[in-house]
Amino acid sequence: MSFTFFGIPVTIRLSFFILSGLLAYPRAAKPWLMVEWIAVVALAVFVHELGHALAYRRYGHVPAIELHGMGGLTYSRGGRDLSLREDAVVSFAGPFFGFLLAGVVFGAAKAYGGAGDDPFVAILVTDLLWVSAGWSIMNLLPMLPLDGGNLMFTAMKAISPTRAVVRAHVISLVVALAAAVAARLAGWTFSIYLALWFAWSNARALLEMRHPTAPAASPGVMAEAAGNAPEAIRAEAEWAAAVEHAAAGRLESAYAAVDRAIHGGFRDLARFDADPGLAPLRDQVRWPSLRASLVHRTKSASHGAL
Repeated sequence: MSFTFFGIPVTIRLSFFILSGLLAYPRAAKPWLMVEWIAVVALAVFVHELGHALAYRRYGHVPAIELHGMGGLTYSRGGRDLSLREDAVVSFAGPFFGFLLAGVVFGAAKAYGGAGDDPFVAILVTDLLWVSAGWSIMNLLPMLPLDGGNLMFTAMKAISPTRAVVRAHVISLVVALAAAVAARLAGWTFSIYLALWFAWSNARALLEMRHPTAPAASPGVMAEAAGNAPEAIRAEAEWAAAVEHAAAGRLESAYAAVDRAIHGGFRDLARFDADPGLAPLRDQVRWPSLRASLVHRTKSASHGAL
């Protein structure tokens, strides 16, 4: 499902509704409460991502929003490089809008005397407060890829640019494992799996940095890049590796190779969008953030958020 909200393209994937529905499964005996929950989650996540999008627009960017199974993503489709301060503002804008929504709901409930005798209104207000404020608090944890992780990463870049990526992933891994333990003690089953997924995501990133899996480029690719700088040759090698991994179904390794190609100097946006070898990746959740990273490094910044 796609639409435009005040000039901002918004896409809602089927996976978003599926996961929201699974979270509402305990309410299956009352289907109208399941629908209410899905609507509340959609509103809260959309408002959160709208905060990022409006902050992007404030700095001259062209934002787009996507809601998917793991939450939401806001990325820029064009704009200048952001300063560290501006990047931090974009990261914080999402949770800020979540708190703002919670404040509006709380104020309206107080102004109209709470839920009164209507149990549905009571549930609606409680869910809106829980999802908007709770999601914002969780998003501020210093753990990639959450907004708090992006803020922490921005701070690391200001302190030590050369070590920022490794330190950010290490801190995120530790926080994710601590969050999994806390969720286990609290009995929050879904939060346990979510925290473990974040832990694995950061551990995998560290392993990829320490033990790259990409093979050498094919002779044809190397010949094509022979007249370029060594950085360009390495970028072509990573791109060829990504295509090979994608063809073999190794999507995680393909993502890692594309990311290394972009960081290594790959800048061909048209090829990025059209290369049939990477077709298996284009329907995946992380593809927009990879594209945003490429746009950022060709004088257009990017920023993904959950």
